[in-house]
Amino acid sequence: MIKESSRLAKRLILHLILFSSLVTLVLTLFQLYTEYRGDVNEIDEDLSQIQTVFMQSLTEAVWIADLSQVRTLLDGLRKMRDIRYAEVRVDGKIYQKSGEPLENNIIPLKHKIVYSYKDQQIVIGELTVQASLDDVYRRLEKQAGVMLVSNAFMTFIVALFIYYLFKNLVTRHLDTITDFVSSPDVMDTSKELRLDRSHTEQDELNVLVASINDMRGRLEKTVSDLQQSEQRFAVLSRVVPVGIYLTDEQGKCLYVNEHWRELSGMSLEQALGDGWSNAIHPDDRDAVYAVWRHAVETHTPYQLEFRFRDSDGRVAWVLAQSAAQLDADGSIIGYVGSVTDITTSKESENAMRQIAEGVSGESGEDFFQKLVDNLAALFDAEYCFIGLVDEMEQDKINTFVFSHKGEVAENFSCKLTGTPCGEVVGKYTRAFPKNVQSEFPDEPRLGEMGVESYIGAPLFDSAGNAIGLLVLMDVVPMQNVDQVKPVLEIFATRVAVEIERLNVLRTLQQQHDRLEELVAERTDELILSNKELESFSYSISHDLRAPLRALDGFSHALMDDYRNTMDADGLGFLQRIRDASQRMSGMIDGLLDLSRISRKELERKEVKLDTLAGQVVHRLAEQEPERSVDIHIQPGITAVGDGNLIEMVLENLLGNAWKYTATTTDAKIEFGSHVEGEQTVYYVRDNGVGFDMQYAGKLFGAFQRLHGKEFSGTGIGLATVERIIRRHGGKIWAQSEPGQGAEFYFTLSGNKIGRLAAPGLNTA
Repeated sequence: MIKESSRLAKRLILHLILFSSLVTLVLTLFQLYTEYRGDVNEIDEDLSQIQTVFMQSLTEAVWIADLSQVRTLLDGLRKMRDIRYAEVRVDGKIYQKSGEPLENNIIPLKHKIVYSYKDQQIVIGELTVQASLDDVYRRLEKQAGVMLVSNAFMTFIVALFIYYLFKNLVTRHLDTITDFVSSPDVMDTSKELRLDRSHTEQDELNVLVASINDMRGRLEKTVSDLQQSEQRFAVLSRVVPVGIYLTDEQGKCLYVNEHWRELSGMSLEQALGDGWSNAIHPDDRDAVYAVWRHAVETHTPYQLEFRFRDSDGRVAWVLAQSAAQLDADGSIIGYVGSVTDITTSKESENAMRQIAEGVSGESGEDFFQKLVDNLAALFDAEYCFIGLVDEMEQDKINTFVFSHKGEVAENFSCKLTGTPCGEVVGKYTRAFPKNVQSEFPDEPRLGEMGVESYIGAPLFDSAGNAIGLLVLMDVVPMQNVDQVKPVLEIFATRVAVEIERLNVLRTLQQQHDRLEELVAERTDELILSNKELESFSYSISHDLRAPLRALDGFSHALMDDYRNTMDADGLGFLQRIRDASQRMSGMIDGLLDLSRISRKELERKEVKLDTLAGQVVHRLAEQEPERSVDIHIQPGITAVGDGNLIEMVLENLLGNAWKYTATTTDAKIEFGSHVEGEQTVYYVRDNGVGFDMQYAGKLFGAFQRLHGKEFSGTGIGLATVERIIRRHGGKIWAQSEPGQGAEFYFTLSGNKIGRLAAPGLNTA
């Protein structure tokens, strides 16, 4: 076999010869062109010399008509290199010539023969000279042959030398490398690649040798890792409880593991290519194949539930999933997928669906009875019951629903110790598929009922406390424990929730009954309290007002009848008695208002607050017509509440604003509203005397006053306002600084949409 390195050397020498030949040809052409230009330049120089050297002699010979001399001069010109023809014309006719005229490959020269006579330039003739290029071309042809031969010889010698150097320095080592990597021992890391070289310079070959030796080590590790990976995959594909398959990029099956073959009932050979689709149930095949082809064509993940059916007719539900397998460039090279046997979960779903349909719409005792009946019927069990832990005796359960052959059976109680129920309550689901009597010989009821198999799921409340169990029992061994267990556990959770719900409802009903009793008692107390309050209000209104009226009346009579006989001190005392009695009367009125507000039933309706505020301000202005107050009332303000009580709020707030601006120049009062979030906030603002916010906590208390006697009042107005606002489900607060006026804000429940401020009403 011809070695690759030999072919490489030959290709190298061939390319060298071709390139050198091209270079030789180019250089030869360049040299020839240089020679050609040199010869042409010499001809041009000779022609220039003719004009400067021969013209004077020729002119004199022609002037004196010396034909012999003219002929001699022309013959002399023809002896010059490459000059082949020369003639002299006089009056357009040939006067004398030497040689024959040429037609091609010439360099011509024409020059006027001018004779200077008596300072006049007289043209007496014309000289024509022709230089031939034929000799130039013949010389170049001779030189071209010599140049090509010499350059070709030189190129050949250089190529042979380069070939020798390349073979000695490169290709013989490449032969060694080729022999080494082609040998069967290339993976034997105990043998290293070495080159027969007299020096150890770190050149490209040494780097290549080191790279090959290093690559062999890494390749050996990669092969070892790959073998281990293949072994792990083989073991994994054997032990995982799912079927695994591999396909190419077209979706053709390349491999299926043993579990896949068990699920499908097919051999590896039968599954390869498109054969795997024959394992799919005929009713599912077209749909599955269409989804699979779509996933392959669109490079999307694949997930689908369908059925396998083997040659014996056995059907298994599977969940198939796949994902693309990518190479280092991110290109799809195949698909890896799995099929999981979901037959048990499917059967459990169907079972739960049937039971759910059987107990649909039921709750309470009916739900429990329907549930045990349906569980027993679905799994063809003889008995099914729900038992609860005895509240007084924790080692005992009491059944409260019991189904025997689909019929309601008599409930029973049993101990937990030494029974299968004791293995379940407060623990986890336990199954005894057969011989349960021999497992628990101390439980006679099992023998009396003929129970052979048992499975129970514990019941826990939301706090994690054990409350009972849900049990299925049969008189024959139980074959479908794996199917029964998840269904029983799910409905055990549902039973526990329903039991807890019923307990909560029972507790709520008891609390409701107790609350009704408390409400009835409280109602009776409130009725009695209201009667006492009405009696007290009557006493205040009649029993206290009578002496106050007497005090005020007699004081007034004394002042009228004895004004002239009493001194100023006496009249002052009488006036103080009258003021005190009137203040007391006002306080009684305030207390009665508070009492009525607490008892009065609210009559809620839409109230036009701007209209009410205008009426209140009008009454205030009538009482003090001499005052000029700038009043702004925002138009269109409405609220929902008791109109009479809200009017009292505005009377108090606007009245206070009117009162506390009495000493203010350019008094201003404003009533309006704005929206904060979804709540309408109403406000009354003035520029009166204001108050100190450190006393704001006392502002809405009864009989609390923040100003001196210079401002009248009982201290009950704001307490009344606060109680009205509170009864409407709102709140009231204030902001102020001494001498800077006050702002009172309040809200009313049910007024979440308000009107923003609009141009005000100016009332003087």
